[in-house]
This record gives sequence, structure tokens and C-alpha cells, in this order.
Amino acid sequence: MTNPAFDRFKNAFPQTTHFPVIAQQMETRIAAEFGIPSPKLLLEFWNTFGCGYFGKKELYFFGTGEDNARDSLIDWNKKDFWKDVMPAWNQGRPLFFAETCFGEQIGFRFVNKIVRAVLYIVDTNEIFVLSDNFDELYTNILSTSDGVTDPHRLNTVQQRLGALPFGSHYAPIDSPLVGGSGEASNFSIQTPNTHFRTAIATYLAIKNRHK
Repeated sequence: MTNPAFDRFKNAFPQTTHFPVIAQQMETRIAAEFGIPSPKLLLEFWNTFGCGYFGKKELYFFGTGEDNARDSLIDWNKKDFWKDVMPAWNQGRPLFFAETCFGEQIGFRFVNKIVRAVLYIVDTNEIFVLSDNFDELYTNILSTSDGVTDPHRLNTVQQRLGALPFGSHYAPIDSPLVGGSGEASNFSIQTPNTHFRTAIATYLAIKNRHK
């Protein structure tokens, strides 16, 4: 039986692709690689839904990488570019387990033993607290399709560029940090690697210019 905490989530974001994830194995690997525990509700999510795309590919949940859509959760969180924008693991760095079609990262971090759900936007290098209680991520934040994604922006970008290919992001051509707009005309389809490396390089260049 599915945990009732997921009822509103699965109605808002019907699963469109599925690949199984053995939660206990994922929990063990996360602890071994990053030295942090995993929220109980996230483990239940993996056992129930596995990994894959949800909604109109609005959300992707990372898993083992065997679906070939995206990196595994472990590999994605070990990318070398994170060190330029995130603290060390022992200083509260979030672990990202899902992303939007725009590459916005959904993760969790422990603050005084409290698990917070967070959203990281690489295009502006901003991180926000989605919820101080991780269990509310599915019952509140992701209970409607506009919980983390602007439906108007998504619709206009989809109309211009078409459906998102597997393993890709809708990413800005000109960074908002240098005046790029949020209009559909400023978006293209990019690989996550290109998107993140370009966005982070832009942020670092601006940061170093103002030192």
C-alpha cells in the first residue's frame, strides 16, 4: 500500500517513466559516499516509485542511472563543479535527489538533526528552503503541479522547443546574471553538463570580477 503522504504528489505528477530503486542499497551508498543518512520518506519514495520522469517531464528523480536518462544520484552529486558553489559535506552541503526540467535541484540537508527540503537554482546560484520539515515536501510543496515550476514558463518553452528529450534541461541561452530574460526565446535544450558548467562558470566570472 502506498504511503498516503504521496497521494497528492502522484495526482499532480503522474509517473511517465519508471526504473526500480532498492532503497536500502541507495541508503547504504549515500552513507558510504557522503557520510549522511537519508530521510525515511525518501526511502519510501524510492521503494514505491523508483526513479524516472513525472508529469510532463517536469520532474526527474535520480536513481541508479540504469535507465540511461540521467546520471545516477551518486555520480551527479559527485560532479567536480559542485565544489565551486557548495560547502563541504560536513558543513551542511545538500544532497540532490531530483530536478525540474529547468535543472533546478531538489535536495535535502540536515540542520541540527532536522531535515530540510531545499531548492537550488544554478542559473542564479541561489538556494531556498522549500520546507523545514522534509515530510511536507510531498504533501505540501509537490502537491500541485506549480509547486516548484512556473506552468506559464513551462508551457511557453515547450511550445517553442517541443517536449524535453530524455536526459536534457531547458536552459537559458543568456544567463539571468548578465541580463538574460525568462522569456521562451531565451531558452534552448542543453545537456545537464553543459548547462551547469556554463552557469557556474558565469557566476564565478562575475564573482571574481567584483573582488
